[in-house]
Amino acid sequence: MTLPYGNLKSLLKREGAFSGAWAGTEVMNLQGVINKSGILMLLCLGSAAFSWTHPELRMVLVLVGLIGGFIAWLVGTFKPTTSPVAAPAYAVLEGWLWEPSPRFSNFAIQESWSTRCC
Repeated sequence: MTLPYGNLKSLLKREGAFSGAWAGTEVMNLQGVINKSGILMLLCLGSAAFSWTHPELRMVLVLVGLIGGFIAWLVGTFKPTTSPVAAPAYAVLEGWLWEPSPRFSNFAIQESWSTRCC
């Protein structure tokens, strides 16, 4: 007799895939969500502040933030048991991408004002 999902060994492996992250040991509540979101936001803002104060590392931080953030997103999405590590790593790596945004937007605003005014 064959199972519709393949053999029994792969079915058992799939059943226990989320047991560590979603074992039900901790109840999710609003206060926990607010605390974890605040911690992730502080990590993101802290890494953005670091990249803002070190403009000589701009390109390195942007490249590492793009590639590392994508990898952290993939790992956290496809293996939810790694979310306690992947989420803070993603927050820090994405914070490094905030550094060039204000500088580029300020340049674009100054450029558009200079072409309109005089």
